[in-house]
Parts: sequence; structure tokens; C-alpha cells
Amino acid sequence: MNLYSLHIGLNQVETTHYNNWDGHLKHAEADAFAMYQIASNQGFKDSLILLTKNATRKKILVAINKLAKKAKAGDVVWISYSGHGSFIPDMNGDEDNNLDETWCCYDGMLIDDELLHCWSQFRAGVRIVLVSDSCHSGDIAKAEDDPAWVAQQKGAKFLPIEKSLPIYKANQAFYDKILADLPPIDPKNLAVRVKQFGGCNENSFSYEGDGNGAFTIAIKTAWQNGAFEGDYAMFFQAIQQHIDLNMQQPVYLNIGAKDDAFDALQPFSAEKKERQTLIIDTPKREDTEGVQLLVDFGTASKANLQDMQTHQQETIYVVGQKEIVVFTPKSKSANNAWDEAHALYDDFKAKGVNVRFIEPDSHHPTTSLEILSQSKAAVVAETFLSTWPHPKTTIYDPLWHLSADYSQLAEARDSLMNDADFMVKQAKKPIRIAHIDTGYFPYKDFMPEKLLTGLCKSFVEGEEQNLAFDYVKGGLLPETQGHGAATLAILAGPKVNAPNGLKDFSGYVGAIPFAEVISIRIQDCVDLVKTRAFEQAVYYAVEQGCEVITMSMAGAPSRRWADAVNFAYENGVTIVSATGNSWRKGFAKYLPKSVLFPARFERVIGAAGVTYSKQPYVFDANDWEKGAKMAGGVDMQGNFGPDEQMHHVMSAYTPNLLWAETDQKNKPSKPYYEMTGGGTSSATPQIAAAAAMWIARHRAELEYKGYNGTWRQVEAVRKALFETTAPDSHQYFTYMGRGSLQTVNALNYAPADAADLTKSAEAETPFLPLIRTLFSLLGAKSGNGERSMDDVKTEMFALEMAQLVISEPALEAFSTIDFQNPNALAAFSASELAAFKVNIQNSPNVSETLKRALANT
Repeated sequence: MNLYSLHIGLNQVETTHYNNWDGHLKHAEADAFAMYQIASNQGFKDSLILLTKNATRKKILVAINKLAKKAKAGDVVWISYSGHGSFIPDMNGDEDNNLDETWCCYDGMLIDDELLHCWSQFRAGVRIVLVSDSCHSGDIAKAEDDPAWVAQQKGAKFLPIEKSLPIYKANQAFYDKILADLPPIDPKNLAVRVKQFGGCNENSFSYEGDGNGAFTIAIKTAWQNGAFEGDYAMFFQAIQQHIDLNMQQPVYLNIGAKDDAFDALQPFSAEKKERQTLIIDTPKREDTEGVQLLVDFGTASKANLQDMQTHQQETIYVVGQKEIVVFTPKSKSANNAWDEAHALYDDFKAKGVNVRFIEPDSHHPTTSLEILSQSKAAVVAETFLSTWPHPKTTIYDPLWHLSADYSQLAEARDSLMNDADFMVKQAKKPIRIAHIDTGYFPYKDFMPEKLLTGLCKSFVEGEEQNLAFDYVKGGLLPETQGHGAATLAILAGPKVNAPNGLKDFSGYVGAIPFAEVISIRIQDCVDLVKTRAFEQAVYYAVEQGCEVITMSMAGAPSRRWADAVNFAYENGVTIVSATGNSWRKGFAKYLPKSVLFPARFERVIGAAGVTYSKQPYVFDANDWEKGAKMAGGVDMQGNFGPDEQMHHVMSAYTPNLLWAETDQKNKPSKPYYEMTGGGTSSATPQIAAAAAMWIARHRAELEYKGYNGTWRQVEAVRKALFETTAPDSHQYFTYMGRGSLQTVNALNYAPADAADLTKSAEAETPFLPLIRTLFSLLGAKSGNGERSMDDVKTEMFALEMAQLVISEPALEAFSTIDFQNPNALAAFSASELAAFKVNIQNSPNVSETLKRALANT
């Protein structure tokens, strides 16, 4: 049995067709996301969302037609719509009130007769669920008190007939042809069963609620995050219990073929389930797709790509002007991914095909367990992580990190937003930030006011559409979802009024709410990120005109990542990335304490942490209640070092920050805020916000100097931020780099002259400058005894080695060296290098190709 779904949400319509009426709604898109979330949790593998401009008549009908071609008997097709409903005159006599009900799609109305025709195209036995959070009301024009007008003032999702009739008349030929071309269909003769849940009956209206439509809220509440037990009829009764029936009366209808088995199913399921105690867990991540190899041919010939002995071409993706070709092994029993990469390279070389580089599309370990560390922490009055500095007073400012005594972001933000001239210029050419993370959560108190939902995008495999929604799956590890929502709120959160969890606070929660933001989803949890996802996200951000990129993640290095960083830098885009987190004890999962990637690339601003006490976010360098430190998540601290890498690192405030919490397990009934935000994830968006503010404030000067769109803009930003950090933080260079963020000071720092700007070192494969030294010290030789390896092979060995020292505990000592210094290995004795070789040979994660190269001594 297969599960398919389509979710439609329109926050407005195109005014030309609708006689200058834009149909503005606040939460219709969020309703579509809410239904998509339920579908995802229920195992709907083939789901599509159509939002506002994409929700045209044609796209909706095409999407339904595709579902009709896919679905077979027993399959469940779920279609949801949130937007305005209306009427046009009935032209075929099938309505008792002489009016056809409609959905207000972006470029025109979709008539109920068209939907009925759609249902007739499905195969017999298909099961269709239709959820419509819209108004389908009748006879309102005849009411003496004009309830339609009153309802609209309260947020009803309804296009009144006095407006719809002129729209119909202006487009009468269009609608009449549609109705004339439709064959007569008797709903009783449908071969499928259609269950329709409507937001209201024909004598009431569907209203918007707090963050979602009132009907959608009732559905979510009745659903209980999947804990609901019962069939469709019982589900409708539960919905009625969670909606104000004095305002709107939902409807539940069944049309078409009789299907008792369908009626007995749990809603949104393909089979009847015996309900058991709900156990939420996060399964171990498996790479079900097997080995995938990313091949960069550069400008070389791509001949004979399909004629490889060991591998086959799967797909091609484009970054900038370059095509990256993805290959997979033909053998089902694939070797180590790096062994496969070397085998493919040897295949190409034998055929005379030159390649620039080959690497696996790896899952990179990142700053995992950040939020888990918070959830297991001891807290003060259920407010703060007790083992790190925090405001001790009972009355505290939840935005302390933005204050004048800390990052100065609030003062800088308010000074700009209160400057009418600046805001006019900002409106004409807004600053745009790319937020690369797990996506966003469509809750009104979390979402930036200028989040460009139409440009938000996912690069998670299987989520090819233009969507970056981070739906909550639940699970043992609370950070599985919601990380993006939290860091996005720190970056550019909206103005709130006593949000859930912060009843006494009103104001902006974000550092730069006036910025345009594009949320780019590159993974569905915080612990792993695939190589090409970050690469594609960076290129997409640059192409969409973003001038700052913020990423609160970090992991192992990649050549593809290095190329993406260089592309952004050369195009004037400032990247701010977390340095990463580590733990003193308490977790088996290993992460090194040194700065991770991409923050370790010199062209990236690395974001480290500084605490409320203005000391480093590192246990050994912070004297806060040393005797109170406990095991568990509170043992998390920020990464730092080596010193050679800290000159392009600076710090912002963490932990005990405002944190947008989307995990609702054993929590309030809707998302809320806590004061347990931590990790270098919380610090990163603060620095990114300051960088964006500085660019917006000095845009005219940057354009006059010709910096915009070039590396000089990046260096001008870095200089302004680095030169204005708090003086008293400089003593902590080893842990905090250039010092702690001071945004007002930075805004007052004019763009440097070109002569004072120096281009940063190009991002390249780590370990490359010293890999030859390493092989020389270990005495590695090629197969014929000569000390020579071609450049591509050398670089492949270098990258695998760099990834190993980031991920292998036995090699931790080598993660702290300066990867770019060819003489860095001089600090290691002969016995230490010999032990390094033994550890390589004993590791099950090292390619046999690298082991042979090291053993051939």
C-alpha cells in the first residue's frame, strides 16, 4: 500500500485575475506545512507542497493528475488545501443553490466540478482524503447583518459573492468553457471513496487562528502528534471538540464507492493499526543509498563516462558553471568509499580521461547532541543551564546577549531601524542572508518577518522541491529537528508579545529582523551533513544574491566544500560558520576539540563562544562554579585551536540564550521558548547578523570603492569586526580568537582602503601541504619503488587523511596541528609517527588503498 499527498497553501492571490483583490492571509502556508508534517510522520513517501505563487490552477490540476496515474487500489491519496473559498454561478445545474463552490488558486478559481472530475480519473479502489481549511458558505448575501463582512474582519477565509461575481463576469468565457468541457459526473458512481473534511458548513466561515487556521489547529490538536486512536468518524468527533462551534462548524462527508475497510482505518494510514504504547525513538542512521562518488572533471573531456568497468554514472548536478557527475559502484558489495574513489580514478586514468578530483559524498559528523545537552542539563529554576554562567537575578532580560554590555546587537539594530533614511535605502536594496541549517519551523513567533519562503530550498535528497520546512518527527534525541528554527530566531526572529515560555517579554527576539532571509535546508538533523548538500547550498545562496551566509554546523573537510567557500569569497559573500563543539566526558560519540570545517578554512569567519561571565566557552578557561560541573550534556563546550587557525575566528555569546523549542514531547501544546540555548550554534548567527548590519550600513561606501561582489567586501567586513572586538577578551586568543563581538563599535568602523585589505589564503584540501612530508617521513613508495604519486592521488590521500584525524579518536593529536603548514609534523617524534601508522593500519574506517600506500615502506 502506498501513501501519496499534496498540500496547498495560499497566503495571497494574483491581483490581475481577482480585480485588485490580493486575498491576504497570514497562516495558509503554515497550514500546508502542518499537514505535510503529519504526512511525513505517517510515512507518506511521495508528498508535494504548492505554496502561493506555485499554487496555480494548472500546477494543482497537474499534481492531482499525476497522483491519479500513480495510485492503485488500496493506496491512500491525501490532498489538503488552505486558502480562500468562494462561489461562481452554477452552469450545469448540479447545485441546489445554483452556485458552484471554488478554491481561490493563485491565478484563478478552481471549481468543485473540476475536482469531482479529478476523482473520476483515479483507479477503482483508491482511497482519497480531502482536507479543506477554507470557507464554503452559502446564502450569506441575503443575510440582513452582512455576516460575510463581519467574518472577514475576524480573518475568515472567504471571497464574498459580491466580489466573486465581478471576477466571474470579467473571466466568464474562461470559466464557462471549463464547465462546458467537463462531462457530467454523478458522485454516487465514483469508483473511489472520497473522505472530505471541510473547515465549515455552508452557513459558517473558516477563520485564521494563532499560527494556523482554526480548523488546522483543531486537526493538529485532535491528532495528538500521532497518538490519536480511532477511525475517521471518531477523528472528526475529536476535531469538533477542539474548535469553537459558535464560530465555525466543520463538515465530514463521504462520497463515491462504499469502502468499509477505508472507513475503519486510522486517519492518514494505509492499514488498520493496533494501537500500542507510543515509543518515540530515533533509529540509527544508515546510508541506504550506498557509496556515491563526486567527480569534478574541471575542463577535461568527459568521453566514455558510460563505458566504465567498475562504476556507472547516476546523475549530474550543477554548481556555478561547473557540472559535478555522481557515480556509483556497479557491484552491490561496495568497498570502503575511498577505495571506490581510487578504483574509479584508476579506471579513468586507464582510459585516458583526466579528472580534477574524486571524493565520496560522505556523511560528515558535525556538532551533534547540542540540544540533547540542554535537555539533560541541571537548570536553575528550570530556566538556565546551571553549569555555565547565567543571569542570577529572578528578573532577567531573555535577550541579554544582545545588550550593550555584551554583543551590542540590540543597540545597533534599533539605531538602524529608527533611522528613516536608512530604512528607505534598505527597502530599495535590502541586505539578504542565507541561513544554512535544518530548515525553518512555520510558527509565527519563530519565523523572521522577512523570510523569503518562495526562495527557501532543501538540498536533502528526496526533497527536491523548493522547500526548507523542518517538520518535527520527535525522537529520543531532541535535536533531531528544530535546530534551524532556533538559530533562525536568534538571527532574525520577529517581534513577539509574551510568546509561549516568555510571558513577560515583548519585543524583537532576533538580532537583524529587517534583513531578508533565505532558509536553506541541508540535512534533517544536526549530527550529519552530506558533502554535496553544503556545496549546493553555498552556490545557491550566492546565486540568490545573499551577501552573508550563516551556518551553525561544523564537520570534517571536503574538496567540494573548499571550492564552494572560494566561490562565495570571490563573489563578495561573507561566510560565518560554527567552530564546533566537543565534550569533556559522558558521550561515546567522538568529536575533536579543535576547530572544525568549514570554519577552519581561512576565508570563513569561525564563530567561537564567550559566556555570560565574558570568559571563553571552554571549561578549562572558565572559572564558573567548577565544583558544580556534572556529567551529561552540560559537559559540552566550544572548540578552539590550533592557534594558527584562530586569527580568523571571533566569539559571540553562549550558552543560556533564548532557544526556540519545537520538540513538543511532554511539553506545552505548541512551540515555546526556553533559556537553554547553547553551543557555538547560538554564537554563529550573532556574528552573521553583525556582518549583515555592517554591509547594510556601509553599502554606499562599499559600492563607491568597488568592493561589492568581490573578495574585498568580505575582507572589509572581517576587518571591521576583528578590529573592534572587546579589548578585555584579547587575553583569551587561544580560545576566542580575535575577541568578542562589539556590533556598535563595528558599525562605526569605516570600510578600509583597498591597500589595507589582504586576500586570505585560498581554501584547499586540508593536509595537502604536508601529505608529501608525511609520506616521506613514513618512507612510502609507489609500486615500482619510486617516490612519486600523481597530484590527484596525492590530494585524495590528503583529504582522506584530514577526514580521519577529525573522526578517529586515536588520531586526535594530529587534528590539532596546522594542516596547511608543511613543517607541522616536525613536532612529532619518530615513535609518535610510527604509532600514527599503526593506528591507520588498525582502523576499520581507513581505505585499503591508503593502508597499502603507508605499508609500502
